[in-house]
Amino acid sequence: MHLLITTPEPFVYSAVMSNTSDSQKNQHKNHLEDETLSNEIFTAEELLLLREAGLFFRDPGLVIKGLSWLGKPIESFQEKLPARAQSVIARTTERAIQKAMLVAVKTIPQESKSKPIQSARLHKGIATLAGTASGLVGLPGLAVELPLTTVVILRSILDQARLYGHDITDLQIQLECLMVFSMGTPGKADDAANSSYFMTRASFAGIVNKIAETAATLSTKELLSLIEKGSAPIIVRMISKVAETFQIRVSQKFLAESVPIVGAIGGGALNYAFTDFFTTTAKYHFAVRALEIKYGQDLVQSELRKYISLKIS
Repeated sequence: MHLLITTPEPFVYSAVMSNTSDSQKNQHKNHLEDETLSNEIFTAEELLLLREAGLFFRDPGLVIKGLSWLGKPIESFQEKLPARAQSVIARTTERAIQKAMLVAVKTIPQESKSKPIQSARLHKGIATLAGTASGLVGLPGLAVELPLTTVVILRSILDQARLYGHDITDLQIQLECLMVFSMGTPGKADDAANSSYFMTRASFAGIVNKIAETAATLSTKELLSLIEKGSAPIIVRMISKVAETFQIRVSQKFLAESVPIVGAIGGGALNYAFTDFFTTTAKYHFAVRALEIKYGQDLVQSELRKYISLKIS
């Protein structure tokens, strides 16, 4: 072992590279240069965080895996849901996101001045209890439980934003918190989800900026009125866009609770997994955003993309 550790690096490099092509040598050299540059710019903790974020956004965790495991039967049944069930789920999801937006704009700014950051375990516990109660009732319970659970998850998301130094009284940050509900739901053309994180951010960027511009000319009361009445097209579009992707998971959750083996576990376990997933998504998103503010978006996203595309043997 000592001989291996003390072997001069140039000798090791030449020994390893002697049997490789010029192209491979150049790729290896470029990789070493990139790694050295990254180590010079980011701290070890920041690089570890970016690595964790990249691997997470590529493989988004238990709730997505679990629903994928229940996967194909659920997706096939989803299209065969009765029209009434589809309608209830769609309306309930939109109301839940609208309620979450109202909470973000109306109550969070006042609370954030004095309220300490709460444990993610508390949010998971509340969501679990709500899901357990809903699981006993079925579709009628969803209309009551989902808005409550969505607001609980939003509070957990907002706390993650605060942990990474973001001002949650800023409307743009509040809207990004809502955007988190759209993450982790790749379409058929992107099953690997390699770029779904960046695609979601890009698709919401213009909407978030337009709402922020509109809100700048309004009082909080006027903004709340627009959200409640749905009288501002750009706000309606934001709510609908978030609800469109969030609804996929809500439908799958409802169907999963109908599967006997899952029903025995109850809606509580699914709600726990949902809360954990979106809290973790928020953690990495707002950590990345904080690094973008510190180092610039291009540099941070370039580093993150390396980890998202990283091949692990």
